[in-house]
Amino acid sequence: MPIPVFVNESSLPRVIGGLPLSGVESHPDRNIGMSARYGVGADMRADVYLYDEGHNDIPSDLGSQDVLRFFQEACGAVDAAAKQGVYLDFEILATRFLHIPSDAPNPFCLWGVFTYRLPSSQGVSYLGTRVSHLALRTDRGYINKVRFTYPQDEDEGVEEINFDRFKSFLVEWSIAVQEFGLGEAKKSARPFWKR
Repeated sequence: MPIPVFVNESSLPRVIGGLPLSGVESHPDRNIGMSARYGVGADMRADVYLYDEGHNDIPSDLGSQDVLRFFQEACGAVDAAAKQGVYLDFEILATRFLHIPSDAPNPFCLWGVFTYRLPSSQGVSYLGTRVSHLALRTDRGYINKVRFTYPQDEDEGVEEINFDRFKSFLVEWSIAVQEFGLGEAKKSARPFWKR
């Protein structure tokens, strides 16, 4: 099945932000699009999604009502999963625009961060608290969503390093989506979020 932007699985980046590609799901329905996982195990992983929900004209303005609704729906799906018991001790820590770098004039994405635990079951090796970042932006006519998850660490220095790893992954993935298939002459030397 074709993959949004990248066309086929072999074109997906093999490593993003130091995390290896470990699985891909593609759907013939553009509404659902594709998802891919980077990373292995409970230590640190990122799930990326490209889809369009059946819209032919996805706005590029992060402040548009449509994009805000896409973000609210994504956050709502996580909250609904928590209410169904998929996540325990679920807590939303923040939802807002995220600027990368922090002094950038325009937001890079809509961002939410929450903590939770997974219930004890087969296949769950880590029962401690996890931190999960949800980022949503639009690129090349698709909703570009990233979930980046790792075990919570009480050490603020480690948490800061993990947050930086999330931002690095997010930027590297977004650049891959933005620039895949463009000739070298069309790629700008300036980061695309500052253009």
